[in-house]
Amino acid sequence: MKYKRFKEAFDYLKQIERITSQKDLAEILHKTPETVNRVVAGKGNNPTDRFMLDFARAFSTIFNEDYLVKGKGQLLKEPDGTEPEDNSGPQETESDIVRRFLDHIAFLQGQIIEKDKEIERLHSIIEKFTPMVGKEESKKIMNV
Repeated sequence: MKYKRFKEAFDYLKQIERITSQKDLAEILHKTPETVNRVVAGKGNNPTDRFMLDFARAFSTIFNEDYLVKGKGQLLKEPDGTEPEDNSGPQETESDIVRRFLDHIAFLQGQIIEKDKEIERLHSIIEKFTPMVGKEESKKIMNV
């Protein structure tokens, strides 16, 4: 049952182009691509309760957590947070689009922070080797 709810939500996210691949989902959930592949394939005890909760919270502006985690209610939320009256098909509103872009911006900000940390780490490594290669050579490396 959890797998069916997950697959329904996953397919919806692809339909509205919130994600385009399993890799997108892995990045949003901060999971490995292998983990997401196993869940999408329905292998083993997937999706786990923890995965469903993480998934529901990552897309809380779109989906009802109770539906994804417990199977209660409807899949989609209305922009004001209520369940839809008419479930004839997914309709993306302007506020959904704005929320989707804000989610994406937040994700990209996280990626930038991670890259900045990586650059700092590399600079500290270069500084450790400065006495070995000389300061002028080190400056050239750091400015590349």
